[in-house]
Formats: sequence, structure tokens, C-alpha cells
Amino acid sequence: MKRFLLAFVYALSGILRGIVEERNLRIHFVAGAVVLITAGLQGLSAIAISILVLTIGFVIAMELVNTAIERTVDLVTLEQHPLAGAAKDLAAGAVLVSAITAAGVGSILFYDRLHIVAYAGILAFMAVWILIVSYWTVKKQEDKNGI
Repeated sequence: MKRFLLAFVYALSGILRGIVEERNLRIHFVAGAVVLITAGLQGLSAIAISILVLTIGFVIAMELVNTAIERTVDLVTLEQHPLAGAAKDLAAGAVLVSAITAAGVGSILFYDRLHIVAYAGILAFMAVWILIVSYWTVKKQEDKNGI
């Protein structure tokens, strides 16, 4: 039983490490939260919200796998190698496919609830939010590098 519980502790530790260290994972978590809050406010059905939860979980899981692959490749070699680059690119591609799929699922589920003005507002909000997160990330990196 102790090993079983430790497995959850290690898994949670990995998720928390990813959130702390990976900007894209933070973006996916916040975007997922925004989508779920919007779904609740728009009165989507329990089935629709369940589909959104599964889709968001899929994107976050793919981001965690991508991070694990990138770190494993970096552990094996820090040199530029075509296979190392391909492994990282393929993993990143998997995240992109999952994110595009999630956007498609969200668009289908929200189609009847939000009209074009609401979509424009959400897109504007997300664009501003991405700019703020990007600035914060760059600023944090500059502070870390002493720039």
C-alpha cells in the first residue's frame, strides 16, 4: 500500500514540477480553467463539460509527455543531433495536434452558446493574457540571467 501511495506522490510531484518549470504547461492549465469556467457560466451540459475535461486533460498530459521526452533527450545528449531534434519536434507536434483538437472540440461545444461577438471577446482576452504571460516569462528569464 505504501508503494501505491508513493506512486501518487511522485506523479503529483512531476505535475507540480511541470507547472513550476514549464511555461506552456501553465498556459494550458490556465486556458483549461478559463474554458471550464466559461462552460459553467454558459450552462453547458454535464456531458459537454465532461468532454471538455477529458480534452483539457489530454492536452495537459501531452504537454507532460513532451516535457519528459525533451528532458530525456537532454539527459542523453546536449549536442545537436538530427535524431534528438526529431524526437523533440515529434513530441511538440503531438502537443500541437492535441491543442488543435481541443480547440475544435471547444468550438463545437460552444457553437450554439456564444455568438461571434463573444468569440471575438474571448479571443481578445486570450491574446492579452498570452502577451502578459509572455512578458512575465521573458522578464523572469532576464532576471534569472541577470540582464
